[in-house]
Amino acid sequence: MSGPYYAYVVIFDGVSVSEFTRVVDRSSKTIKNWMTVLPNTVFVVSRQPASALVDYLRKKMPGMKRVLVLDAKTDRNGWLPRSAWEFLNKPLPANDDT
Repeated sequence: MSGPYYAYVVIFDGVSVSEFTRVVDRSSKTIKNWMTVLPNTVFVVSRQPASALVDYLRKKMPGMKRVLVLDAKTDRNGWLPRSAWEFLNKPLPANDDT
């Protein structure tokens, strides 16, 4: 699938962030990159819609009880490291496979 990359905020419970980062490959067809800076939350880069991300995550981590995927290109504000804002503002894959 070609097209632009999107940044998403993924909030979940039932699995740890360390399990997420162990299970989810940064260069899969669905998730191209991820970053963690908050508990139970991962910033994700993908070309897929939010519904496809939810399906992918539920299959990869059946222990995930709840998950919320939000498009990060909406009205947003907060106190995050500069690198997190750069990740959200300019979503790029971990490897340049454009």
